[in-house]
Amino acid sequence: MKVEKFKSQAGQTIVEILIVTIIVASVLTALAASLSMSAKNTAENKKLSMATNYSQEALEVFHRERSVLGWESFQSALFDGIYCFDTIPSNSINFLNLALGECEESEVISGTDFIREVELAVLADEVKVVAVVKWLDAGVSRQATVEQTFKKIN
Repeated sequence: MKVEKFKSQAGQTIVEILIVTIIVASVLTALAASLSMSAKNTAENKKLSMATNYSQEALEVFHRERSVLGWESFQSALFDGIYCFDTIPSNSINFLNLALGECEESEVISGTDFIREVELAVLADEVKVVAVVKWLDAGVSRQATVEQTFKKIN
């Protein structure tokens, strides 16, 4: 009688061990997937934050130049269209010599894989500036956009 009871318990123990192993493996798999997704989201958010900062940096150039040049010189130097901002104009002379044209694939912000372009809509009493920073993330095109309208201040 004791032998039969022992065999029965041994069978139950193996089943219990298998069930516990399956549960632990499932929990570990879910945990690993969660950590992987968290790391991916962190990397994506870091890139988005950097891209937004680069977009904002372009807007700050227009704010600076409106203050330095005055409205008439600022507004008259600009034309509707897209400008490549792979580098930030360091002074008013460089700003006034900006050339219209979209960025080529190779015209990235130095040390990054970001392409920064600024689109302008120039009116008599305002200039709308839309700064767009683009990049590829695992083959998927992403972008961060920041815009501001500069108006003539009387």
